[in-house]
Amino acid sequence: MLAVAAALVASMFVLRGARIARLRAEIASLERRQETALAEKILLEEQLAAASDPEAIEALARLWLGWVLPDEEKAIFIQEE
Repeated sequence: MLAVAAALVASMFVLRGARIARLRAEIASLERRQETALAEKILLEEQLAAASDPEAIEALARLWLGWVLPDEEKAIFIQEE
């Protein structure tokens, strides 16, 4: 009877230890995800700040849309293969 009780108590400690180990691993995973999310948040905040910057908007319009100012000329170079 004493051996059964001792085995039951030992199994409770083993199960509790396994659960604690799982929870610690989950905490570590969540902390890594939080760090990644914070880094992405900083990047998005920088992009949002740049989106309201007139110089950044002009640079993107020139790059993506090929816009030029009225007193400028656009040159397109075509390379032969």
